Amino acid sequence: MNGIALFNALSKIDDRFIDRAAASPAVQTKPRRYVRRWVEIAACACLLLTVAVVCFSRVGLFAPKGAKMNGGGDHYSDQTGAQQTAAGTDHWASPEPNYGYSLSVVDGRNYLNFDGGNASYSSIKGTVYFETVDAMVTAIRTNSLSPDQCETIRNSFPQDENGIRIVDLDHVFDAALPDELISRGVVWEGPSYAFEFDDENSVLGNLRVLTKEDYETLYADQYTAFFDRAGITVLSRGNVADRNAEAVLYESPDGTLRAIRYALANGVTVVETYFAPGGTSSAIPVTVELYGETDAAAFYAELYELTERPTVEWLSRFGLTER
Repeated sequence: MNGIALFNALSKIDDRFIDRAAASPAVQTKPRRYVRRWVEIAACACLLLTVAVVCFSRVGLFAPKGAKMNGGGDHYSDQTGAQQTAAGTDHWASPEPNYGYSLSVVDGRNYLNFDGGNASYSSIKGTVYFETVDAMVTAIRTNSLSPDQCETIRNSFPQDENGIRIVDLDHVFDAALPDELISRGVVWEGPSYAFEFDDENSVLGNLRVLTKEDYETLYADQYTAFFDRAGITVLSRGNVADRNAEAVLYESPDGTLRAIRYALANGVTVVETYFAPGGTSSAIPVTVELYGETDAAAFYAELYELTERPTVEWLSRFGLTER
């Protein structure tokens, strides 16, 4: 029953029923006009209540959560009173990053460019890990990189005017290692990637696969011009018959060290570094570095936590195997 019908029902009561009710012993013996006046007041009150409910429900005060309000566009009000839109908050929504991307080759360099631009949406830095080199290639080719991986790429990988530099997916390599060394995964670092390995007891290390261009830069800095660095003072140089090597004694911020440098029969360059306090070298190298290259790529390996000086035969097992 709507408000008007309710008003008519209450206001059009026959006087006979009112007179009969007034004469009943169960009702107070007040003049008949007061009874009718109270009935009419009650009817008006019911009418006003009905109108109020109808009006308020139309403007949304009693609307269910999520219902649109007339004149409010796509806005709605939830139980907290916060004004929102169907797509989210009205003024605090941030653009959703676009993680689609394209791959290209420019002047022999491989690039990745995100569809929405290469600017970062977060401050995530570091490297991107995969269990194998195949998993890395598949993830890149199929656009299966996670949002965190994409943000790491935006923040950490080298960029130039052509985009973000990445690996050559058409020429990827596995690390060739001595049998006792176990690969623990692949670290993607832009145009290079590294295999981390150990022997489950002591030896730790990594082998980075580099472009020929980046390898030449690294070799010049870390090998050719190493003793020209600030903070390095050469104390003596000499040749040693063992492994047909050059021995260089030098002072560095880390103390007095001796570098034994030589080439293997396969062309790989080796640098063994020993602590040499007072000019006397320790028996076991602190680190061993290897520099090698193939026709399509190159590598740089570092070995730590050695328990003995590695043999030439053992060091000759390090290299690259193209997939």
